[in-house]
Amino acid sequence: AVCLMNTGTFERSRDAWFRPLYAWALRQMDAVVYGSEAQRALWDRPGSSSWPRSQVLYNGVDMQRFDAPQWVAAGRALRAEWGVPEGRFVFGSSGRLAPEKNYPVLVEALAQLCGRGVDAQLLIVGEGPMRAALEALASERGVADRMSLIGSRDDVRPALAALDVFVLPSTNETFSNAALEAMSMGLPAILSRVGGAPEMVTEG
Repeated sequence: AVCLMNTGTFERSRDAWFRPLYAWALRQMDAVVYGSEAQRALWDRPGSSSWPRSQVLYNGVDMQRFDAPQWVAAGRALRAEWGVPEGRFVFGSSGRLAPEKNYPVLVEALAQLCGRGVDAQLLIVGEGPMRAALEALASERGVADRMSLIGSRDDVRPALAALDVFVLPSTNETFSNAALEAMSMGLPAILSRVGGAPEMVTEG
């Protein structure tokens, strides 16, 4: 019996009931594969009887599919479609518009940049329940015209090519596919220190 363990951290109050059950079940496995070393450390420790039966297998992306040069023109076209002037600094992210993605932080960052005179724009790919709240916050902070929520896309590569910097401020991640895709496109990546992010990005 092999378990592929790729959940994030347990945050909800009811998770206190599930965690001991999960821990017991993992000890019964012949092998457990974790998504990051940080996640492995949540459930196991060196020297335990189950440690030799566990290992880490990182998520991966097809580097040829995310070959940046072939998407430069598509990125420029997308910026033009959303009215982004030439030379404007565009930062953003991709993922579901959900609380754990912590996107209000990006809206606040946009407001601060614009307040300092930086010609900046925020672009987020994805859809979800936080759309209205993000739009309201952007309006309140006076940057609604500098934020583009472009919805879900079948192909995220043109949107990534439209960015200058990728930012993932999540409060809960295991080993982000979105961040891997962005880095495969050659983008500088800023990630919050959650899950396997420190295993993905070397600070500085």
